[in-house]
Amino acid sequence: MSSPQLNSLTISACLVDATSVRVEDLVHAAKAGSHEAFGELRQIYSRRLYQRILSITRNREDAEDALQDTFFRAYRSLASFEGRARFSSWLTTIGINSALMILRRRRARPETSSDPLAGFGEDSQYFDLRDIKMNPEQFTIRSSDREQSCMQFRSLSPNRDKRWIYGYPKSSP
Repeated sequence: MSSPQLNSLTISACLVDATSVRVEDLVHAAKAGSHEAFGELRQIYSRRLYQRILSITRNREDAEDALQDTFFRAYRSLASFEGRARFSSWLTTIGINSALMILRRRRARPETSSDPLAGFGEDSQYFDLRDIKMNPEQFTIRSSDREQSCMQFRSLSPNRDKRWIYGYPKSSP
């Protein structure tokens, strides 16, 4: 009589073998053009792959983008899958590369939120974006000041006073 522990291990091994045979059949069918087979493969691996990608990106939206990109790339490259490695390993490699590409893009083009409520509490940092152009009132005042300065400059005597304004000493010839 065999022990219960040995039976559960044997059953687990049989389930793993049955799953791997099923995956191999699905991969073969997907390579032959079955969209349904690829959909099942996506269903089988999505959750585990998402968790792996999320551990890399640490951002839910980026992980979802990388997961979508992973299955897109896998679908396009399915014909090149030779079966030397397990399908799950091949798919995980594509997923990791997709996640790393998203991180590289994020690093190259950092994004910041202009929404002060996007943070979590008062300690969160955000940028207050302001228009640095003058408003109409400031523009009018500056224009008026400039006109007054020009009029005062024109009223100076031709040589001596203008040289002093430009930084020349008054006694220069």
